[in-house]
Amino acid sequence: MRDTNKPQPLSCRWVILMVMWLTIFVGVVPQFQISALAYRIIPELDLSARQFSLILTAPMLPGVLFSLVAGLLADKFGVKRVVTIGFIISIIGVYFRFAADNFLELFILMFLSGISITLLNANAAKLLGLWFPKEQLGTAMGLYFTATGVGITFSLATSPLFPTTKSAFLTAAYVMIGVWIAWIVLMRVKPEGSPDLPVMPVVKYLGVVVKACRIWPVGITLMLLMAVNMAVSGFLPTALIETKGIEPVKAGFITSLFSFGTILGSILIPFLSDWVGRKKPFLGPIAFLGAVCLYL
Repeated sequence: MRDTNKPQPLSCRWVILMVMWLTIFVGVVPQFQISALAYRIIPELDLSARQFSLILTAPMLPGVLFSLVAGLLADKFGVKRVVTIGFIISIIGVYFRFAADNFLELFILMFLSGISITLLNANAAKLLGLWFPKEQLGTAMGLYFTATGVGITFSLATSPLFPTTKSAFLTAAYVMIGVWIAWIVLMRVKPEGSPDLPVMPVVKYLGVVVKACRIWPVGITLMLLMAVNMAVSGFLPTALIETKGIEPVKAGFITSLFSFGTILGSILIPFLSDWVGRKKPFLGPIAFLGAVCLYL
């Protein structure tokens, strides 16, 4: 008889990482379909620039509103169960976008599409910390974050290839359903036999975080870089089409090139940082260089 108390080998850690990666990937693709297909969506729904911006950023609002709650729900009901339910909500939002015929409907559906990413991101460090040893955790987190860059790149480059907005939206929904099934079948929260992480009171540890003065500059820097990156990725395809006369497919491809920096940085920087043994010499200069490049 197999000893159920014997810890499960960590050979499937990369499968767990792959499923988490795909979950983020399929959550990002629908958001940047809006950017790549703006030249169709804006006139079809008669959107103003402000309305378009709100629709584009709607999937990020759940992260602002529910990240703390996501951790509490995962502690109480389990990460897999919580993300599984969040997946269903996001699939509904992604699938029915084709039926939206005004700003409010598309905004609500895009808001729902961001639920699954929020629930997973809020618990990603906990999951990867259970599956990966400390010396591999930086690499695992780096690979995990490449999903965002790859999702943006893929979405911007391929969305204009679809003959209609509906076909693009439905394809994203079907792919998300496939990843949801993979999540249910393959996802394991922790290696068999390993102890659960202790439940951490949110209010207590939130106070610790707020008082950590070094976190604030990093958070503010990331916020500003994300704002600029969203502006570039969200509006550049339309700007290239309308002001430069570039074809939609080429405009999407040009914009997708910006995400290669995210992909390469997510892989190389954690590796170099672990190799050198220091993080600060990488973070400051790269943040400054990123701002200069985005400005140019």
